[in-house]
Amino acid sequence: MEELTEVDRGGPDSITLRAHIDETFTIGPKVHGGAMLALCADHRIMRTERGFWSLPEAALSMPFTRGMASLVRTRVPDAAATEAMLTSRRYGADDAVAAGIVEEAVAVDDRVTRAAEIAEQRAPLANSNLGAIKKGLRQPLLADLAVVTP
Repeated sequence: MEELTEVDRGGPDSITLRAHIDETFTIGPKVHGGAMLALCADHRIMRTERGFWSLPEAALSMPFTRGMASLVRTRVPDAAATEAMLTSRRYGADDAVAAGIVEEAVAVDDRVTRAAEIAEQRAPLANSNLGAIKKGLRQPLLADLAVVTP
């Protein structure tokens, strides 16, 4: 395995780990104001003690851009995407796991260790082929994200 060297502890609720290899997996939690960013991660981990994942656009009378809506539809099961987008519901860790928004909920002190374990498990698969697979898997999403929204 290549060295796992990048750990960004951007704040009390955000951690990003990356293995420095040709293509990377991203393992991320919900971060402050970053529900959309978290959906971009290959594997999402959320802390159990506090915090929530939410799409506040409906409550703020803000529309979703085509790319944002596509990202949510691509990464969240339909029932949860519909509820999250139409109601601005706040999902705690256990509810986020149950809804398929995040893969795991772990204690705050276990986040880095768990993320490192997942990165180590996936590192052997990270090569130039992974990028091609990810582009093929997300082709419609990438097209929607490329549409400029005025």
